[in-house]
Amino acid sequence: MYNHQQAPIPHTELTGDMFETPSSTIAAEYRIRGEPNQLLKDPDIEEDVVYRITPESKITQSLLEICAKQFLSEYGAWSGMAALKAKCLPDGANNVLITAVARGRKHIGHCFVSQWIHMDRRIWWVTQLLVVNGYRSQKRATRMLRVLTEHYDIGKLASQTDYVGVISAHPYAICTVLRVFGRGIERLPSKPDWEKRWEDIAPLTPFPTPVCVYIMGTAPLKYLNTAKVLPGTLSARTNFYLDSRVAKEAVERIVHSMNRQIVEPWEWLFGNLEQGCEYVCGLSYRYDPEYTLVPKTCNALRSNRNHDDEGGVNTSTSSSSTYTDARTFFGDPSPSIPYADIDSYLFDVPFRCILEPSLSRVHANLVGTKRKRIHEAKELIAKQRSMLSIIMGGKPIPPCLREAYQVKTRRYPLPDHIKSWAAFTEYMFECFPNDINVTPRVLILQAIHFQELLDEHEKAGGNGGKKETKEEITRTMEPGEM
Repeated sequence: MYNHQQAPIPHTELTGDMFETPSSTIAAEYRIRGEPNQLLKDPDIEEDVVYRITPESKITQSLLEICAKQFLSEYGAWSGMAALKAKCLPDGANNVLITAVARGRKHIGHCFVSQWIHMDRRIWWVTQLLVVNGYRSQKRATRMLRVLTEHYDIGKLASQTDYVGVISAHPYAICTVLRVFGRGIERLPSKPDWEKRWEDIAPLTPFPTPVCVYIMGTAPLKYLNTAKVLPGTLSARTNFYLDSRVAKEAVERIVHSMNRQIVEPWEWLFGNLEQGCEYVCGLSYRYDPEYTLVPKTCNALRSNRNHDDEGGVNTSTSSSSTYTDARTFFGDPSPSIPYADIDSYLFDVPFRCILEPSLSRVHANLVGTKRKRIHEAKELIAKQRSMLSIIMGGKPIPPCLREAYQVKTRRYPLPDHIKSWAAFTEYMFECFPNDINVTPRVLILQAIHFQELLDEHEKAGGNGGKKETKEEITRTMEPGEM
């Protein structure tokens, strides 16, 4: 098992009779309410929501049937009661069901968790997390997991190591686990940073692929120990098929929101989700009495649709980030890159807008030239095409490009309120309605800006250190465990 060498999180040693052990058969009810707020009433108060924790020995057949019907209603998939028990109530584990019950005994959500021990480490795995449509986006999933931490001694024993994990096709389910057992999505490093030095970024950063593979292999659940983690990713093939557009749209909202708040490019750590696959997230958890789940500060993480889980940004002082806050960054990061000249060149020479890198390689031999930058931008676009415009959409355009389009001699001068790449892209389509090269022109400029911001981030030390190989990571395992 993984030898956790990260800096310890402050914790409080609690006596055994204050919290239940994983094998406890005691059931309980919790009412979790938000801080009083005259502008926003806690919906749990209005609905009188109670969170019930039920150990396996007290889970009734009728309760299982309610959960099964909810899952069938939400996903249209049903493999029978035996399959539900095999996945959510496996032999060889301490299993618990957490339910959210509103007024009138209406079940509005549930969460199954299985706990087992391997090499003296306790592993807590969220096997199913669901909030009924119409009751989402109201912290119900977060509060169900919070009940787990309030009822049991998870993360509270100094002599005990606790790992928490989840496998899910829903990005917001991942965000919920990060919110309760980590420090939220805002502490999640960008994928390149995580790949280079995952241990040094934050004490609650998701485990790398080899560690996840090992932990899942110890599970008494066939669904987990037979799942194939895709090499170099935090996703596993489980043959659970869900509309991929749901996950894609959620990731795009998360990526756009994060990139609006920081200067450097931020990439979703878990990568793209293939059909029949689910995201994998594993963390080492230690209870921190100073950490509180505070209200979100960025509504852009949500859409007008309902979702299972929270993905908001925590403004707690205990969750400070190493990122550069976009709200406090006033300098011009691009005085040396002639964005306006590059844009004019692309407009005058439409052939250069062809995004195939091989067609421009012969012209890219001079360092610092426009052609060199354009060629490198095309190579970046080839790697980032699906997410580049999402990553850059919320970031402000370079000042020199803004100034070039604000000159009064233009037919449609750039309005002052247009500041981001997303808004600038719409403006460009309006200015050049018949130009088929508007999209590649903007993508090339965005890619150049992406690389510039990334270079500045690395120079500032935000991405220092060499990239760790799989062999280096596995050396932190105990001998013979891999």
